[in-house]
Amino acid sequence: SQNDGANTGGPGGMPNLQFNYGDDARGEIVLDDQDNVYVASCTQSNNFPTTNGAFQTALNGRMDGCVFKMTPFLTNMIFSTYLGGSGDDASYSLKVDNLDQPFVTGGTMSHNFPPTPGPLTPNYQGGVDGYVVHFDATGSNLLRSTYIGNNTYNQCYFIELDRDEDVYILGQKLGAWPIVPAGIWSTPNGGGQFIMKLDNGLSNIVYSTEFGTSNNLVNISPTAFLVDVCEFVYVSGWGGATNAQAGVGNTSGLPVSPNAYQSTTDGSDLYILVLQPEIVGVEYATFIGGPNSNEHVDGGTSRFNKRAEIYQSVCAGCGSFDDFPTTPGAFSSTNNSNNCNLACFKLSLDLPGVVADFYPDPDTIGCAPQTITFNNLSAGGNTYQWSFGDGNTSNAFSPTHTFQNAGIYSVQLIATDSNTCNVVDTAFRTIIVAPVPVAQVSPDTAVCEGESIQLFAGGGQTYQWIPALYLNNPVSSSPIATPTASVTYDVIVTSAGGCSDTASVTVDLHPNPQAAAIGDTLICPGDSVPISASGGLTYQWSPTAGL
Repeated sequence: SQNDGANTGGPGGMPNLQFNYGDDARGEIVLDDQDNVYVASCTQSNNFPTTNGAFQTALNGRMDGCVFKMTPFLTNMIFSTYLGGSGDDASYSLKVDNLDQPFVTGGTMSHNFPPTPGPLTPNYQGGVDGYVVHFDATGSNLLRSTYIGNNTYNQCYFIELDRDEDVYILGQKLGAWPIVPAGIWSTPNGGGQFIMKLDNGLSNIVYSTEFGTSNNLVNISPTAFLVDVCEFVYVSGWGGATNAQAGVGNTSGLPVSPNAYQSTTDGSDLYILVLQPEIVGVEYATFIGGPNSNEHVDGGTSRFNKRAEIYQSVCAGCGSFDDFPTTPGAFSSTNNSNNCNLACFKLSLDLPGVVADFYPDPDTIGCAPQTITFNNLSAGGNTYQWSFGDGNTSNAFSPTHTFQNAGIYSVQLIATDSNTCNVVDTAFRTIIVAPVPVAQVSPDTAVCEGESIQLFAGGGQTYQWIPALYLNNPVSSSPIATPTASVTYDVIVTSAGGCSDTASVTVDLHPNPQAAAIGDTLICPGDSVPISASGGLTYQWSPTAGL
């Protein structure tokens, strides 16, 4: 009944947790291996839909985080829960572990944010704190919960998991920050952005660092975050004039690498940073933006993928400039607006490890026998081993395989390269092959003129009779036919999986006989007389006395 998905409504119209321009539109959506849909967001409604047994079924403050899970086609809510204490709380990002248990991060002003035993930071530090929680797979219990921060301003905007399911968070902060271990890479003057790696139990810091131009200034509003298979850390964000407020600086002075795509900034640009495993140094850093306009992201999230590619959406060209960098052959290299316009870019970065990935074509439920081409999207591999789940295998790069029988098949791809940091990676996709129905129909039949007959079909979920002539309902499994001529019907029988079979039935129309008989006659008692009739196939005389 109130604002949902909108981090708004603080004193004077400004929300307490909205630190950056666009924070009111933060949240995240991710999928698990079964394509179930997980969402992290916030709500101010005391009647936000929750599920039976959810961890928190009531709004605790003016605004709480919310976390929910839905089935792939969004037809059912698997679980839905509030998340927060008596102050303002918001959930910004989540990831799902191998047991389908979500890790969620965000910001809180609650001194009583839901606690658990043994966290890294059990108590509220003051001001705005970040937090990380770990739910069980049902959304009913918190496995672990911890505050993140100091006594000034801190928020956690993104969360990532590595292969060991250790937890990485990207956020903003003001003031001092722990640098762990000593000697880890950080910027000389501190910084307003932090990266922290925690163990899976959220009890210990594995490493922690800060980057930026000053401990008292935030430089960028984070827009994307990734930890790849080799534990390189990827950060994307934006900063500058559009985000100008107390405690916020710009992109000037942020570190860049010698191979940067763009080594200079006007202070209002996108910024991309790639850090080496264990944060021992900078692998790559660049600006992206024009020399005149103030590029920014109004809200929402861009994406890195596991092949170390970033897909970024940008509000660019503000002031009717055409200065955002475009590539040859781009859809549009001009703004076409009298102010800001949407710009999008994809940036590919070198990937040191193996990432197995593939896409089936077609990717929908098919009918047996079903032939599928598996498009190999892997990065970093040089040998590939496929298992199709029906006993057949292949070593081809992008094989084509025919599933002869109906069933649910788990297709596995193992990509290998012994020269990479992780050597091998595995990907799975589920292929559903539906059975073809066997159409069943009533046998051929005959009717007389003016009569009706009910036809029957079976074996499927839907039915289509062709032609529809003389039928009262041509999409019924049992239509009534009242023909005026002989007709042969084809019925298309379709299963729930969309597979179909066809059968035929013929209805012969027989004309009504024209009875003919001899005329009346007179005989004496005891005499016999022949009588006859014609025009039919069978005859029935009544009464039968004397015959």
